[in-house]
Amino acid sequence: MGEWNFVCVHNNLGFTCKVCNPPTKPLGLVPGHDVFVDSSDLVALNNYRKKGILTTQILIPCSILVSHLKHRQSHPQDGEWKPNHTPRCSQWLDEYVAQRVCDDAELLQIEVEAFEKNIWFPSLQARVQKSQVRGLKARVKGTDILAWSCAGRCLITIRKRPSWSQRITRKQPYTPEITLICAEDAKEHSMGIQSLFCTMNEGRQLIQNACQPAKFKSDPKISIG
Repeated sequence: MGEWNFVCVHNNLGFTCKVCNPPTKPLGLVPGHDVFVDSSDLVALNNYRKKGILTTQILIPCSILVSHLKHRQSHPQDGEWKPNHTPRCSQWLDEYVAQRVCDDAELLQIEVEAFEKNIWFPSLQARVQKSQVRGLKARVKGTDILAWSCAGRCLITIRKRPSWSQRITRKQPYTPEITLICAEDAKEHSMGIQSLFCTMNEGRQLIQNACQPAKFKSDPKISIG
């Protein structure tokens, strides 16, 4: 059996790296292969640990790892798992943190479903379908809501609008936002999270603001970029 070779490229982010400090027999690798971890993944993970900022970059691997662990628990009859059957993210992602990220995402999904029920189905869906342009926008409680439809899907970005002083001084470290996606002609629940960059509390507040009545206007400048 070959040796386990680890290569870390995270540039000392200030927390214990599971790649730099691997277990004796880590899961998820074929002996003799190197593990390369993108430093941006670890930066995103560190931002969550320190500030609670959720991003798509960590949500996806966390969901994969938690799903994998649940499957192993519910299917003990599968026996010993081979290394190459385990997600590679398990090499640098802590199981406890992964579960926390997924728990936060589930709380956000509850708000998403409330937005779908109270805003999308009663009014916004019909407004999108009748629009002559792909982009629509509205503003409510300091929150921008941007909708863009294409190929039978609708993307809805909800983001906090910086105050005037923040726009002048550029002191806001980042703009909290979350993007939802759904089928444009769906008659039943189909809405979920497409991407996000916010804490769980910021995301919930953004969606709750977006659940207030708002007047959408056409905006051809809105695009997927």
